[in-house]
Amino acid sequence: MNLSLVLGLGLGLGLGLSVVPKPPN
Repeated sequence: MNLSLVLGLGLGLGLGLSVVPKPPN
């Protein structure tokens, strides 16, 4: 796993959850 991919996914998920807060499963 490349750090760039990990950071990209982390930022993507973080921004996604921030913009559209999904209810905890």
